[in-house]
Amino acid sequence: MTARKRTSSSVTNPEKPPTEHKPTTVASPEEFRLAPPKLGVIFVISSLLCSLYLYLLCFHYNVDDELKRPILINAGLSLVGHSSR
Repeated sequence: MTARKRTSSSVTNPEKPPTEHKPTTVASPEEFRLAPPKLGVIFVISSLLCSLYLYLLCFHYNVDDELKRPILINAGLSLVGHSSR
């Protein structure tokens, strides 16, 4: 059994006209502005998620005290590292 080669798309569609490319324009600094971060929303969402995490870790699941301490230290360092960014 021999392998069959595909024909190129330019051979199968010779009637398709070439597309025109429009030159791109660069926006000036006055036109492009990023919205400021919504720190209140970020704080509320992160506090809800962190409180759920702490509840599950400390009260809901039976996690050894030897394991809770490194997990809490890691979570605290992650929050500090993210905040100092």
